[in-house]
Amino acid sequence: MYCIGCDRISDELLCPSCDGKIQAGSYAYLYDRRCPDCHLPIFDSAYPCSWCTDGRIGWGGYEGLLARLLTLHKSRKDRRLVHYLAKLLVPMMSMIAPDLFIPVPASEGGCRQRGYDQMVLFSKELSRQMGIPSRPVLIQKKGAIVLLTRNMRIENKRIVLLDDIYTTGKTSSDCRKILKETCGIDPFVVTIAES
Repeated sequence: MYCIGCDRISDELLCPSCDGKIQAGSYAYLYDRRCPDCHLPIFDSAYPCSWCTDGRIGWGGYEGLLARLLTLHKSRKDRRLVHYLAKLLVPMMSMIAPDLFIPVPASEGGCRQRGYDQMVLFSKELSRQMGIPSRPVLIQKKGAIVLLTRNMRIENKRIVLLDDIYTTGKTSSDCRKILKETCGIDPFVVTIAES
């Protein structure tokens, strides 16, 4: 077996060197400051915490090896890769303490081309690792976000929308809007990477 980061022989998905590079790219590693309210990593105390102000946080930046892993995650159904990416978020999710995960849906064309929705796989794996339910209740149909069921019984729950990459925030904002308008909840957004 080979490391998918450097192609060296490795018993794991990533060799220790490449795993170290991924870990060193996390915001928790890069930013030694913590928000005084939520205790999540922040760049500088002069800037507002994105979790406290926007209900959104990313694990790391969309660059280098993490960007490569996310590209592979979208292009091939590799359980080891899904397991690894979910494991990255467990410590941060433990601080957030969600009650339910909802994956941000992939585009209709992307799902059709790949044959799966990568965020549904990721959400299920994170759910398995943390013992927190995951419900894929949103889909993208003709470019619009659609809620599959209104009867979810999720009042007074801490809901986290999971997405792989935060770029403009449009898709996650559309998901939040649908859930707020139809279910009366305003979920938090957690991404693996931010670009």
